[in-house]
This record gives sequence, C-alpha cells and structure tokens, in this order.
Amino acid sequence: MLTVQTAPHNLVTTYVSFVVRDTKGREMGADLLTYEVDFVPAPPDAPWGYERAPGHYFAFKPHATRNRQPYGASPPTRYFSTAARRDTAVAAYLSRARRRYRPRSWATGGERPLATPHEWTRGGPQVHFPTFTHTS
Repeated sequence: MLTVQTAPHNLVTTYVSFVVRDTKGREMGADLLTYEVDFVPAPPDAPWGYERAPGHYFAFKPHATRNRQPYGASPPTRYFSTAARRDTAVAAYLSRARRRYRPRSWATGGERPLATPHEWTRGGPQVHFPTFTHTS
C-alpha cells in the first residue's frame, strides 16, 4: 500500500560541533533534524507514494557541516516507530561521527583542534593536544 507523508511537526534542528577543523580550517560538525510525521494512505489516483505502513513516525535526518554550513551529501531520512528508538539512532550517529572526526595530530596532516592551548587553559573546549618530543 502506498502512503503519503503529512506535514512534519515538532521540528527540532540541533547543531553539534566535533571540536575539530579540517585541513582547510573549517569547523566540522553536524546538523541533526528530528521531527514527527504521519503517513496516511495515498489516494487511488496518486502518481507516487511511500512504501511505508500508515502510522505516526519519529524522523531523524543528519547532515554534515563545515563552518556550520551544509557540506556534502546527507544520509536519507530515517523513520522510527518510537522516540526512544530515534534517540538511540541519534546517539549511535553521534558516536560514529565523533570517532570519525576525533582530533588528530595536525603534524601528520590530521584535523586541527578548534581551541588553542591558551583557550584550553581558560576553560574552553577540553581538547587533547598531542605532545611532540624531538629526539636526535
């Protein structure tokens, strides 16, 4: 049975910074869009529709950002039967993204932390700063 989506409601967009910069100096993060939506049976003459059972769903759509602007392709919107399942998926997405974008040593071409050591000592972001030891 084909269904159509009603207008989304309870839209919430949350920005998450991964506290690193890419090699071009752009802040890396993600916009997380969550909302609720109903799918209802499509009219018989509808030219298109979704292959989804009618009902109330909780949606999650992440989008990578650079300098808080959308960046690259985004994963498709995912729909869940409960808010708890959606929240679990959001937490899993953030865990994978933080692991992928964790601060690395910029001496080897990795991302540069947003904070400088000076900002870190003033109570700024708690970022790991690699220690370099010169040996001769």
